[in-house]
Amino acid sequence: MKNIRSVAIDVDDVLMPHMEAMLTYYYKAHNIEVSREDLEQIGLLDNALSRSSINREDFIADIEGYLLSSDFNDIPPFNEAIEAINKLKENYSLNIVTARPKVLHKQTKSWLQAHFPGVFADVRFTNYGSWGYPHKTESKANVCQVLGADLLIDDSPSHIIEAIDCGMIGLLFGDYPWNRSISSDLDIERAPNWEEVVSRLM
Repeated sequence: MKNIRSVAIDVDDVLMPHMEAMLTYYYKAHNIEVSREDLEQIGLLDNALSRSSINREDFIADIEGYLLSSDFNDIPPFNEAIEAINKLKENYSLNIVTARPKVLHKQTKSWLQAHFPGVFADVRFTNYGSWGYPHKTESKANVCQVLGADLLIDDSPSHIIEAIDCGMIGLLFGDYPWNRSISSDLDIERAPNWEEVVSRLM
């Protein structure tokens, strides 16, 4: 990959195992069993709600309570992410672009500073509504353009496609059910892990 100076990086399931934490919480708190494979076609929230009698608003409020808890905040990043980010910062300007809602902004910045102190030039959020994402304000691609990012690393195919459509390079991160079946007709580069990210960029 050439002509890359600035890299935008997602948080959940890129820097830390967000989905595993959520699935574990659902089971322990509500006896809701959702597997990773269940997420191939239907998102996490709708999967959980389909297995529960809890209404959507109460469920979102409960999840936001968990996301604000010390149990969630104490989840460490992927071990390989720490090493990889410290290598990448030597050659690139690194920024965070995440869809986390407003209620998690302060906590997210604190978590990043604890595990990646002084690494990221900026931390941007694309969603200011609740965890259920009913009030998305702008696309990650738009935020990346404002930041001057040349590359987006994200586990979501939709964010990567938007970035590519805006003329950026998109690197689809991870081998997850929700990004595994993306059409081969789309010219999307993939990196199943941080080792592969570093090999492509260094």
